[in-house]
Amino acid sequence: MNNRERNLAILVGSLLFIVFGYQIVQGFVLSPMARKKTLIERKRQENRLMEEQISLLQEQEQTVTQWKDQSLPPDHQIASNRYQEWLLQMVSRAEFKRPNIAPERRTRNDPSNRLFSKHPFTIRANTSLKGLVTFLYEFYRTPLLHKITQINVLPDRRRSRSGGLNVMIRLEGVAIGDIPKRSILIDPDIENKEIATLAFTDFDSYQSIVDRKMFSPYQAPPPEREEAPPVTVDHSANYRLTFVGSRVLENREIPEAWLHSEPQDETLYLKDGEDFEIPGFRAKVVRIGKREITLKMESGTRLLKLGKNLGELVSLEGDATTSSTPSNDESGQDEDGQDEDGQDEDGQP
Repeated sequence: MNNRERNLAILVGSLLFIVFGYQIVQGFVLSPMARKKTLIERKRQENRLMEEQISLLQEQEQTVTQWKDQSLPPDHQIASNRYQEWLLQMVSRAEFKRPNIAPERRTRNDPSNRLFSKHPFTIRANTSLKGLVTFLYEFYRTPLLHKITQINVLPDRRRSRSGGLNVMIRLEGVAIGDIPKRSILIDPDIENKEIATLAFTDFDSYQSIVDRKMFSPYQAPPPEREEAPPVTVDHSANYRLTFVGSRVLENREIPEAWLHSEPQDETLYLKDGEDFEIPGFRAKVVRIGKREITLKMESGTRLLKLGKNLGELVSLEGDATTSSTPSNDESGQDEDGQDEDGQDEDGQP
């Protein structure tokens, strides 16, 4: 056998080894592993399904326990009598007029049915919308296994102006058979327990329903009025500069200006650098001169002369004459052109 034949034989043998080896591994290793993996996945799905069923059963068990707690007494006669007495109390609390509460005879309970029994009643009465809402509120907040099957509401023609209503309510209570016997309607252990059947637990939250007019055309609520901002009365024109001078305090001469308002009967004693505020006016005293004061406001710097009020301010900003040339008042002259010594500009008395 030459080298070529030897190499060909080795190649064919290797191929046969790979093929038969894969078949062996597939049959004895991979296939059992795949079957076991499939079995494990199936068991996991069964476990998840079982857990879901157990959770559902637990929830149903809690529901059944709640039903038993809220059930009417198991005795048929006791349940019917006590439930009718409770309905009478509810219509009285809701102020129903001429109520008629009658058990329905068309639905008869099967004596052989020991699981539960129904106790249907029909209420007919005259009331108002507030009375109807009160009855429904008390009905659904009471921990009893009952429900309303039908309700009809019509306007009372004799009391249409006052919002009178004629109501017919069909309801039924349910008594579960395999619960301990009792002679009272509501189990004392849950008598004061609130049940989650109402959106709001307080009656005031349903006042918006009471205020409606059921049989009247819809009226949109009035638009909300925007509150007007408070009006600030400007009293600045009442304050007049009546004095500019100085006051000696603790052996020091301090410049001072007085603003007096006769209508308010008030006098403001102002000093240099002092902030002051009156209704409709706010400023800071920048300088107290001989016959005027300089005020700094948000709108700029203003000059108030002696005898003038705050409504007669003179602007200092952008006024070349005011800013460069002193006024007669600043040079010590009065309105007649005379200085403090009583002489005019030519030196004549």
